[in-house]
Formats: sequence, structure tokens, C-alpha cells
Amino acid sequence: MGKKDKKRKAERKPKAQQYHQNLEQIKTESIEIKKRSRSKIPGTVAILPLDEELFQQINASTFSLVFEHYDNGICGIPQISTNSEAEKIIEIFKKISKSTPQNIQQVIGNTIRKEQAENDYKKLFSHLPEDIDRIHEANFSRSGRIFFFIVAGKHNFACIVSINPNHLSN
Repeated sequence: MGKKDKKRKAERKPKAQQYHQNLEQIKTESIEIKKRSRSKIPGTVAILPLDEELFQQINASTFSLVFEHYDNGICGIPQISTNSEAEKIIEIFKKISKSTPQNIQQVIGNTIRKEQAENDYKKLFSHLPEDIDRIHEANFSRSGRIFFFIVAGKHNFACIVSINPNHLSN
């Protein structure tokens, strides 16, 4: 390792340490707030308030992917048979996580409303909080869809519900 490489490595180390300390602080505050608010608001619908400065440091204007509401019962991941489909799913996740509330529509292919949902589409809503009234679809293949809902506000979340390589019955 040359002198320049050692110098660059030494310069990056404090930044990496600060970043990891910030993430650790977010986790700690999140756990503390969750413990305090258990009896007040159900954890499934609560978005925990965290230090604004820390969120700005990790780019809070874009969407964070959340898999808490992911439902294995209606998911078709085991049916994904090609690497290209898997790569396209990852690409959709990247697009969602780089999107903002102003441009998320570029990723959304269709929106399903709770009151109009039938059959398999109705099952998508069965394990979600009551206040979720629409789910969005992002196409990763001809018939493959990623289903998710978004929570936009002070902090933006895209909650993945299901990934299916085949059309659902409606």
C-alpha cells in the first residue's frame, strides 16, 4: 500500500466512524421511543420521530424501504426463475429508494384502492394497518409486480407488501 492509499484510508476512517455512530444513535433512539410508545399507538402504524439532523445526514428526503408488512403468504418469490427477473427487482428497489415524493410516480405502474380490491388484491390489504387505503404496483417484468404502499411526510417510507412474478387474480 502506497503513501497516498494510506493517507486516503486514514482520511476516510473518521467519516466512516461518524456515519456508524449516527446509525447506532438512530437505532438506540428508535428502540427507546418504541418502548415508550407501545401502549399509545400501535407499532404497525407509528412512524417513530427521530433526530432531524441525523436523518438529513443519511438523506431522509428519499424513500427508505421497509419490509415490516411483507407478507410471505401472498408472495411469489420462490417462483422467480431467472436471474434477469431478480436483477430487475433489485433495480426497482434502487429506483424506489432513490425516489422522492415528487418523483415516485415514475416508479408506480398502477394503484389499487382498498374499497375496489377483490380476490388476491384484497388479500394484499389483509395484514396491513387499517388506515392504508391504497397499494402501488411497480412492474419488473411483463406480469411481475412489486406491491408497496408509501408513507410520505417528514420521513419517507416505501413499505413492501409482496413480490409476485405472475398476475394476481382480481
